Amino acid sequence: ESQAFRDFVKKHKFKTYISYHSSGQIMYWFNYQKQAESKRDQALAKTLSKLTGYKVMPPQYLPGSGASADWFIQQTKMPGITLEISPYVGDIPVPLSKWDAIWRQNNKVGLYLAQEASKR
Repeated sequence: ESQAFRDFVKKHKFKTYISYHSSGQIMYWFNYQKQAESKRDQALAKTLSKLTGYKVMPPQYLPGSGASADWFIQQTKMPGITLEISPYVGDIPVPLSKWDAIWRQNNKVGLYLAQEASKR
């Protein structure tokens, strides 16, 4: 799966990557970008925060996590955002009762990112 993802990304010229995760209502955007890229990506995360209500996490200077968004940032020099979409539920699946609210929080994300990426 990791190799297929790598090959797919390398074959295309993606301008943004979103990785949806389940629990926490927070957003990660940082992976050691250079200053101009960091400012661009943080501004994008702040706008997504306004759309979704999710908290933007500050840069965390940790060794590589192995996450696909981190890899994308480093390989393409483009924004990679990880959205934790549900209120924190721990190690259980997100209850179906949460999904309508999650959709309302996220239903504008894809179109916004497509429009934003088309300007780069």
